[in-house]
Amino acid sequence: MVKVKKIIEEEFISNADAKELLDKFLDVSEDNKMFYEQRRAVYHITKFNKLSADEARRLIEELLSLDKINKTIAIIIANILPSTRGELRSIYAKERYNLSDKEFDEILDIVARYR
Repeated sequence: MVKVKKIIEEEFISNADAKELLDKFLDVSEDNKMFYEQRRAVYHITKFNKLSADEARRLIEELLSLDKINKTIAIIIANILPSTRGELRSIYAKERYNLSDKEFDEILDIVARYR
């Protein structure tokens, strides 16, 4: 019988924070000592990471100061850095509320400062 590990805590983090954690816990300079999944994670996070960890945290904090933005959405916005209302609408597609054009523009203005 296989023992399944219990998840004690779960937290959604930005790509920049994930890269910081991977760099800390894995020796990225030695690919041959990492498992396949670890190499793929490092590759993915390196290729698609657009901000430093500090920039991502500042962007997330600034987004959280707005109405109708929760932490999960702020992190998704920081990971993707949408540049159009359409991209932003796709992030909000599953939410139970809609944003006005003014709110979309306010978010896009904040994101534009971090590009």
